Amino acid sequence: MKRYVITLFLSSAPPLLCLLPLGCSKQASLDPSQVRVEKAPDPSVIEVQHPEQFSLVTVEQRPTADEMLVNGVVAPDVNRSVPVLSLAGGRAVAIRTKLGDDVKKGQVLLEIDSPDVAAAFSDYQKFRTDEGLARRQLERAKSLYSRGAIAQKDLEAAEDAEQKAQVDVQTSVQRLKVLGADVDHPSPVVPVRAPISGTIVEQNITGGTGVKSLDNSPNLFRKLAPASRQRRAV
Repeated sequence: MKRYVITLFLSSAPPLLCLLPLGCSKQASLDPSQVRVEKAPDPSVIEVQHPEQFSLVTVEQRPTADEMLVNGVVAPDVNRSVPVLSLAGGRAVAIRTKLGDDVKKGQVLLEIDSPDVAAAFSDYQKFRTDEGLARRQLERAKSLYSRGAIAQKDLEAAEDAEQKAQVDVQTSVQRLKVLGADVDHPSPVVPVRAPISGTIVEQNITGGTGVKSLDNSPNLFRKLAPASRQRRAV
């Protein structure tokens, strides 16, 4: 079998083929129709089938940003989210706001008919009565002591009773304030006010719904405070 080395010379002139026989001294003949010269393809040119399906458009420059498609959960900023709770249990009798409303600090959100508030007002009135009696007894003891009718220990006992009665009244007043009641307007219906200004983003209460006293779960409302206008330096 005869083997040949084909050397291809590329220049501005037509390509020439030079055939050199290997292992044989006789010159072999080669059919020129069987020789084909192929050029290297241009990497910037792409050939597709049915080019009429692709329309030509003008290249435009558009600003783009890096994107990452991932799964996530949308939640309000915990630093600006404030739950609205009520320390007084009872039944909601009036809903003054609804989901999506913008409210101001101190605005009434709902009203609760609370047995806890009724019991607190009852204790407050009893303690006030006891304090009035203790005060009169102390005044009488002072008058008797000034005349030598009673001993000093009796006067001290009257003073101690009057001081304890005052403590009971102050404690009952503080309890009413914690429950949200107004001491000057005795009523079992207590308003629940907005702790901050913002937008109501969650509502878990409707008219007639029972409200738990200490373990409010879930909370009655949730408010989202407006974002601060001050920007942090980066």
